[in-house]
Amino acid sequence: MNTKAERSEPVAERGSDWSQIAEDGLFSGMIGALVVAVWFLALDILAGRPLYTPSLLGKVLFMGSGAMHDPTIVPSMVVVYTGVHMATFIVFGMIAATLIRASERAPVMGILLLFLFVIFEAAFFVLSLAVGGGLVGKLGVVAVIIANLLAAGAMSAYFLVRRPMARHSLEKTWEEA
Repeated sequence: MNTKAERSEPVAERGSDWSQIAEDGLFSGMIGALVVAVWFLALDILAGRPLYTPSLLGKVLFMGSGAMHDPTIVPSMVVVYTGVHMATFIVFGMIAATLIRASERAPVMGILLLFLFVIFEAAFFVLSLAVGGGLVGKLGVVAVIIANLLAAGAMSAYFLVRRPMARHSLEKTWEEA
């Protein structure tokens, strides 16, 4: 059982670096994926077509751009795409957690997080162009940008709570810049 002293240690002091990175990456990725999924679910419900977005994305990803014009909601595509979506965000969360951890020692590494977000956002737009140029138009450019900003904000909030040393390092870096 943990003693009071063990529970009060900063996260950076507990467990191995890699297990903490894995935990932070897993949870932050799941948070980001959930925020995006809930955002699009809300938009889909308001439009009167629940689960349309994950079905559309799954069909385009696995059946090609021709499926983009089929408004049918395919439950299997919802499930499969949700898995891909979650896995993608967990990988993103792992990379972010690694950079956050590195920023505790080298604050400039925290600036790479901004580039990571820009790369992630650009990758989605490039991928959507590759599978079918009209995909972002169907989803709505603004809706996609808002979804990713909400996810980035939620993931950042998670890291700010979990990694106070990183927050202080980042604040110091911004003050010196």
